[in-house]
Amino acid sequence: SARSLPEDLRAVLAGRSRAMIAMFVANCRSPENVYLSGARTMNHLAVQASGAVCLALAIREDERDLACEIEIARAHLLRFLDWYDDAGGAIEIGSYWGFANEYVLRALLALKRHGWADIFHQRAMKLERYMYPTLCMSIGGKYVTNFCDGTYGDDIVYDGPGGDVIALARERVMPAGGDPRGVTFRTRSAALVLAAEFRDRRLQWMAERLPHGDELALISGDPELVASPPDDLPTTIVYHGCGVGILRSSMTDPDAIFLGLKAGRARGLVFDDPHCQSDLNTVVLDGFGTTLLADPGYRHDFHGSMSNLDPAHPSNSTPPHNTLLVAGAGQIHTDSPVAHLQDLSPSDDLDYIVSRIERGYGPDVLRFDRHAYLIAKRVVVLIDDIELSGPRDLCWNFHGKESAEVAASPSPTITCDGVRLRIIPFGLPLAVATASDHVLTRLRFDARSVARACVGWLLPIDRVGVDPLAVSAGFVDDHAQVQTLGRTWRLPVIVRRSSFRSDLMLPFPRK
Repeated sequence: SARSLPEDLRAVLAGRSRAMIAMFVANCRSPENVYLSGARTMNHLAVQASGAVCLALAIREDERDLACEIEIARAHLLRFLDWYDDAGGAIEIGSYWGFANEYVLRALLALKRHGWADIFHQRAMKLERYMYPTLCMSIGGKYVTNFCDGTYGDDIVYDGPGGDVIALARERVMPAGGDPRGVTFRTRSAALVLAAEFRDRRLQWMAERLPHGDELALISGDPELVASPPDDLPTTIVYHGCGVGILRSSMTDPDAIFLGLKAGRARGLVFDDPHCQSDLNTVVLDGFGTTLLADPGYRHDFHGSMSNLDPAHPSNSTPPHNTLLVAGAGQIHTDSPVAHLQDLSPSDDLDYIVSRIERGYGPDVLRFDRHAYLIAKRVVVLIDDIELSGPRDLCWNFHGKESAEVAASPSPTITCDGVRLRIIPFGLPLAVATASDHVLTRLRFDARSVARACVGWLLPIDRVGVDPLAVSAGFVDDHAQVQTLGRTWRLPVIVRRSSFRSDLMLPFPRK
């Protein structure tokens, strides 16, 4: 409370606070609703609402009742949370999730301590699941699925607009100063707050592997809560709301093999697309502690003249991502790209997810299914099944991160940090070459003038200096056969399918 301050400082704080709260309320106004503008509360207004809550609670006893302003801000906080799906995921995955969540949790804690005792316990239980997408999309404390406007690696703190990075990520794809507005992604504080609130030992385990928190973690975390590793969670996870599928060999091994597949929605005219990119059916791949197939992540030029809908935009456009180009072009925002994701894993030793682009390339592409498999938690395989309206040139791109060595001969490889990824296509003759005209250096595989293509990709990962894993593959009728690890694996290629798993089936803790 402001009552703990000297009278002169309290008067200054109260005056300035009232002015800032009034600015927040004015910013909420719209013709439809003077207090709740627009169709939802975006991250920037959630941050303002959080500050308004904390200020109003601090000074409300001094001069006048601020119940109305507190309720406006509280409504925005809950509406921001309602934007998230029931599994805790949202389109604003990654950095933009972190940009708002710390502020929102801070305000909820303030409300809890000032009379709203059950503010965390909403009927939809979204807050209970709020941290799980980040847990599942990370390896230890390293964020991996940096799709959309996300960053790869640990927390990245920027010194204000246009500033330099002052706290570097352990590994990152984004260059220094890549975000001119400044982002603080303090996941540790959020994990400790939610772990304490919901007595969630998995989140406590996660927090212990994350770098630095702040005073929020010290005040509201519970150091006595015993951490438990999330080994009981599935290693195949599909988040339909934010359109991310994950295949990983382990939930706890820092050297885990990890494939992320992006579906959901891209930039378009029909769907709500904040911080989306034209990246459907792209993949990222980690193994033995490093990224091998990289996504450019967050590289916007807010101060430049190029529209983020421009096909040549260095980040939003399709070319810099690990997916397909048709006749040299990528996904088109006027076609409102959307992809549907399913988990069809048939057995414990064969994990299988598939994403179908329903629309997005215009009339040229009738269907683009990307099937992803993890064999025995060791070997990643992709199969791309593509139908076109007529013969077109196709180009597949696989990008390494900035420090990677990318080679097309004697065989296509991406090598980084003592780890080598081999990219072995099968099913269609392809020409391969390296290129550096995208954000990241790439291997490009080209097929000329085809109307139908079914192409497989073996993606074995080995440490440099260790004998490479033997692996070979081919198509037989309606499936692929892969020979590796001393046996033959039959990989289904399912065109029509129905889901039997849900992203709400994770075993969340219960009191």
